[in-house]
Amino acid sequence: MRGRVARAGTLASVTMTIALVAELLVAVPAQADTVSHESPADVPALATSQSDDVHAGSALSADGLQAPASLRTRATPTGDPDDPAPAAQDPAAGASTTGIAKGAELTSRSTYQNTWTNPNGTKVAELSRVPLNVKDDSGHWVSVSSKVSETDDGGYAVQDHPLQPEFAASTGSNQPDYSVTSSTTGASVSFQLVGERDADAHHPTADQVDASDQPGATASHGVAYDDVLPGTDMTYQVYPAGVKESLILDAAPTSSHPVYRWKVHAPGLQVEDGPAGSIAFVDGEGRTVFSTPTPVM
Repeated sequence: MRGRVARAGTLASVTMTIALVAELLVAVPAQADTVSHESPADVPALATSQSDDVHAGSALSADGLQAPASLRTRATPTGDPDDPAPAAQDPAAGASTTGIAKGAELTSRSTYQNTWTNPNGTKVAELSRVPLNVKDDSGHWVSVSSKVSETDDGGYAVQDHPLQPEFAASTGSNQPDYSVTSSTTGASVSFQLVGERDADAHHPTADQVDASDQPGATASHGVAYDDVLPGTDMTYQVYPAGVKESLILDAAPTSSHPVYRWKVHAPGLQVEDGPAGSIAFVDGEGRTVFSTPTPVM
């Protein structure tokens, strides 16, 4: 429970953030193509810490990759490769504790790994629990981006992201609020809040970013819809590993057991209950393509 500045500019007496987390992980990393000619076993071992990947990797489901934390993710507070790393960790700034030297060249990429070649010929493998790279429309590897941009129809979308998130220009129609599509399998799933009212999409305000209570949240990585339900805003934050949705209430619900429902469209996928209220979206071969961790209030 957090206080936030209400839309009228006064402090709401009681405000509760409901983070119905739709963090959809690409759970089939083994199928991702790689251009690397080096095995992680062939490069120097680097110390990592489970606590380094504080934000983006904190909600990994059992079917996600459990690779060591990324060196660059560790050096970046949000875990977003688009955000500049501190100078001490940036290869262009000189030698660093990561082993990536000044002038190092990024010589190979895959979804969860970068391989850097130092000027002296040594190689450093950068591994991550969350996607580092994705193939663009031309089939080339590029860094994953979490930046949300407005589309020609007034909606929002994210380019160069493994889930290709798309957000509607407005809510209240018979269309999904947002959808994701796996860049590796082509499978998709979309969501629409039941009973929502008309609301136009926009980047979240500073108050909405704060009230969403999402680690590393920023306006440029988010989308918001105001008053989708009485006294309720709906916001999204995009991370390299998924999309997180929050319902931000002006006041605590009068019901002791409030219920919020979504229409889910997942063509070709089976929706299965997981542990502790999590949800798995499984394809015809029994592989989990997307997963939604347990919603939290």
